[in-house]
Amino acid sequence: MNRMRYLLDGISLLSRTYKEMEDARGENYNLFRVIDMTSNETSVHSAFLADLLNPQGLHHAGDAFLRLFLKQIHSEIGLDTGTAKVEREKYIGPTTEHTGGRLDLFITDGTGKAIIIENKIHASDQENQMERYHNFAESLKGDYELLYLSLNGEVQDEKKTAKALRRNEHYRTISYETYILKWLEQCREKAADKPLVREGIGHYLNLIKYLTHQTLSKEMEKEMQGLILDNPDYIRNIGNLKRAILSSEVTLQRSFWTGLEKAMEAAGHPVIRDETYRYALDDKKNRIEGYYKGMADNRRYGLEFPVGTCCNVEIRYMPYEWTSP
Repeated sequence: MNRMRYLLDGISLLSRTYKEMEDARGENYNLFRVIDMTSNETSVHSAFLADLLNPQGLHHAGDAFLRLFLKQIHSEIGLDTGTAKVEREKYIGPTTEHTGGRLDLFITDGTGKAIIIENKIHASDQENQMERYHNFAESLKGDYELLYLSLNGEVQDEKKTAKALRRNEHYRTISYETYILKWLEQCREKAADKPLVREGIGHYLNLIKYLTHQTLSKEMEKEMQGLILDNPDYIRNIGNLKRAILSSEVTLQRSFWTGLEKAMEAAGHPVIRDETYRYALDDKKNRIEGYYKGMADNRRYGLEFPVGTCCNVEIRYMPYEWTSP
């Protein structure tokens, strides 16, 4: 018990030390967080990605970043980066059950090949959205790739947005936490001779680390790893430690949602418990524990409650749906 306490104390000390070092160096300063623009898909994420991918972008690096991106996502269609152009919010007609909408990112070349990217940060999936985009892609003259980009590489509601589609056959998923993060690091290296471009990419890269909970520095991670691997007792108890951490995470989240539910009900806003949304404290579904164990259909949940009426229609509010620990 004392050794385990020593391990946890050591990890806490490391965390505080590195936090002080990062603060002293200003590494936590991020323009996107300063202006409170961390999750806006259209004005921040799609806009930034579109400019980096665009050979005619303000970065003036030509097609260098696009070529790095195609390599990172293992593109196989042979897009001609020399003739490529990038469009954001590409309108493809009025939305119907099977057609229309707006493409977040639309990359095409002079030969008719295309890459379509649906960009999701926290927004909900739309009805038949990926199916509509797939049908549009099928109408194009050349080869194409349809990508679903999210923070963790998971589709939020596959049954809703891609009913008739099969993943890895009709479309692929990529994530910010792996694909985009590694690509941004490569872009920053490529922009070493362009200070403003390099620093801009650095700010956005740090934003992605923040959104995907990867702010732990590599140096700190190695030191924590050393604390564990240098002691055989810690190694033997890794399984027990992981289970204790899982239990603690679940307990903390359940405590948060329970407290919020009680506070809202005390304020006259009783929580609605029906099947139209994923109730966080559903004991039968065990959504919180299921999320931390990586079980399917447990990525998003929360509480829903009425806040008023307008035009004889009840207005409901659902607080930020939990998408990551």
